[in-house]
Amino acid sequence: MLTEILKFAQLSKAAYRKSFTRNGIKAEKYGNWLTSTTFFVYKDADTNYLIFRGSSSPRDILIDVLAFPPVYYLRNWMHAGFALQHKSVKKKLLKVLREMDPDKELVITGHSLAAALGEITKLLCDQQNMSFGGSPAKLCVFGKPRAFLKPGKNRFKSDHVLSVCSASDLIIRVPKYCYTVGSLNQNFLYFPNDGESALLNPDPRYVKRDWDIKDCIKDHSIDTYIERIKAIK
Repeated sequence: MLTEILKFAQLSKAAYRKSFTRNGIKAEKYGNWLTSTTFFVYKDADTNYLIFRGSSSPRDILIDVLAFPPVYYLRNWMHAGFALQHKSVKKKLLKVLREMDPDKELVITGHSLAAALGEITKLLCDQQNMSFGGSPAKLCVFGKPRAFLKPGKNRFKSDHVLSVCSASDLIIRVPKYCYTVGSLNQNFLYFPNDGESALLNPDPRYVKRDWDIKDCIKDHSIDTYIERIKAIK
């Protein structure tokens, strides 16, 4: 499991580049220059990967803070900035998704802003009843901010969604008010501040106690996520 998660984290990091090649396979790049929304499609023998790029420009930062008022998009109330960015590439996304080999599994991944866009894309795939490799699209994301207006719902099957948190990551806890995670029954993989363990679906009270403000920015880095995954014994 951790080997796969490490691969997803490395792909999420690669998406911050202008382009990338892995194992001799070049990822296909798509996006909208106006909103700077960018995603890549990487294909290996058994799986297709859809990887969004996280915040990498001043426009992305403006989108991140555009939380209010919430907007109604894909039949859900959600963070206005995330919805705007996603809507700007929705047509391209649907075209790419419909052209994918349906016999291959699809994994959606990304870090930070990209994690929120990946979650909204998971919602889009499910609403379109898309199947990849005989099952719905799977989501594994890192440092995912809260994108959906409260109260929370069980939007996705828990075994198809994994949200990964590095200890005191600040972004996974914002916006603090009014918003919540995309699915209350999501699987949550937590790397505590001890640096040597991983907890699946830990008690929220433990996660709150483990918070350390001095690490809240560092713990959001995708490099920190990769280091923590590699450090698990």
